[in-house]
Amino acid sequence: GDEKESDTPSTRREQRRERRISRIHELAATVSARVKFVEAIMSPHEQMVGREDLRAAYSKLHVWNLTQYESAVYLDADLLILR
Repeated sequence: GDEKESDTPSTRREQRRERRISRIHELAATVSARVKFVEAIMSPHEQMVGREDLRAAYSKLHVWNLTQYESAVYLDADLLILR
């Protein structure tokens, strides 16, 4: 069938992403935290990684550039905070 431009899988995926980002900022504000999104650093060893989810694993190295802050916490996407 004819799919509206505003109802494509790509658009729906982007809308879900925007809602998640908004929710992250809301949650961070409840504890007076700031969220800093960074560009992905792709693995120079992509052929050795073999897992799509690990291709951007080097992105966590950005945390060492946050020298303007007194403290920083890196939270990976698969982390569950209980307290």
